[in-house]
Amino acid sequence: MSTNAYGIRDGKYYFPLAVKTKLNYTGPKDTMLQIIFEPSLKVETAEFEGYCTYVVSGLDRKKVIHSRKKDQQAKGSNKRKFDNHSESFSFYGQYFKYCKITKTSDYGYLQVRLEIGGNEIFNSGENTPENPIIYEHTK
Repeated sequence: MSTNAYGIRDGKYYFPLAVKTKLNYTGPKDTMLQIIFEPSLKVETAEFEGYCTYVVSGLDRKKVIHSRKKDQQAKGSNKRKFDNHSESFSFYGQYFKYCKITKTSDYGYLQVRLEIGGNEIFNSGENTPENPIIYEHTK
């Protein structure tokens, strides 16, 4: 038997915004995973890019991340606006397997925190990394 990802009612077709796939997964429940980039009160927050691999319902997934564009020009000025904001990425899963975050700007501090269900599992500390910030899950 085949199941279609649409429905018909009164001769009209209806398509869902999302399709749920049953995996018959019986392991631990998924919880909120967060990647948080903390600002520095001293200097502008650095631009960054990277990715994290994580497990959701027993399957490996990859989340590609990058900072907001910070080169917005101030009106009538050629200078970059000072920007020290926080950024975060949230999604459901069980745990982070691996994260690699690289600073892409020639200015600013970068601090990365990883949380699972509101509990911090990793904090890079505030720094100006020359090398990528890496988190690797240990069993």
